[in-house]
Amino acid sequence: MKELLISCMDHRLNGFIDQLSSAQTILVRNAGANIFSIKESIKFLIDNNEISKIILSTHNDCGAMKVVFNSIKNKKNPNDDIYNKLVKQFEKRSFNTIEELEKINTEIQLNELEKIAKGIKIEVKTIDLSNYKSNSNEEHKLVYSFPDAYNYEELSKKLGINENEVYFIHANHFDEIKHDLDIAIDYLGIKDINFLATKASDYREMNKEMNLAMLKSSIKNINLNFIKL
Repeated sequence: MKELLISCMDHRLNGFIDQLSSAQTILVRNAGANIFSIKESIKFLIDNNEISKIILSTHNDCGAMKVVFNSIKNKKNPNDDIYNKLVKQFEKRSFNTIEELEKINTEIQLNELEKIAKGIKIEVKTIDLSNYKSNSNEEHKLVYSFPDAYNYEELSKKLGINENEVYFIHANHFDEIKHDLDIAIDYLGIKDINFLATKASDYREMNKEMNLAMLKSSIKNINLNFIKL
């Protein structure tokens, strides 16, 4: 039996997620632990794995929620893809602070998840980053790979990068995470995106994902890498 852990791509969560997960935990991550945009990945993983439990892990000081807050409250409108895949689901909700919005996000994502994962136990784990202190000043990178069991400390060592400076995204298809890359580039200043295949059977598909990114994204001055482990 396996469990599914869904969380945000924030680099500060990597160590916490290592503590929450095991070799039987399949990880899915994007901006804001946004269930709406990765429904197909979640459905596929449930249908093709014996999932006994799902952990939804949101957090405070969330960059994705700052994008939502500024869009709705400060009229700083993002591109259409970010709006449709992330912001739109919050428009009818009432909030005055980012803290209130973050609580609403957990509620919305849990409700959406319950529609998909009927009969599967769902546990919410909220991670508090109030006392988080970074031990690195390196430029942040982003790694996109397919959902799987990962230990970020070990994976980061294999990649030769600092675990605390890497945003991780996991989903089955580029179309599900295109807006997440836009958020990373436009709002987080990411200039280095790595398309990672950890299994030989995934090499061809992940290469296709990178080609799709090059065709469908307005990526400018971004370093794209295809990595095989």
